[in-house]
Amino acid sequence: MPGSRWPACSTGTRGRLDVVVLGLPRGGVPVASEVARALGAPLDVFVVCKLDVPGREELAMGAIARAGVIFAGVEQALGALRAALTEAASALAGSQGSYPGVRPRRDP
Repeated sequence: MPGSRWPACSTGTRGRLDVVVLGLPRGGVPVASEVARALGAPLDVFVVCKLDVPGREELAMGAIARAGVIFAGVEQALGALRAALTEAASALAGSQGSYPGVRPRRDP
């Protein structure tokens, strides 16, 4: 069963009152439940919502949890921001001449 080997490696945590096992929904709760049972520790579920990289929903750049707690993968978030900025700059450049009376910018 998933999670059944880990407690054997966790010397010093079994029976401690300051240990709580957190499980994430969508797969993590069964593993966390097994670990909590083996350690004799309470189990809590930490509900999060994944923050997708725009246009690449299979890739997470972070997550948001209860009370607005945010977890972010800095590299993924910066990469997504760079991609969004590049796309926006391209869209802006393409629409520059679409409006009558809009003159191209002249650099000094």
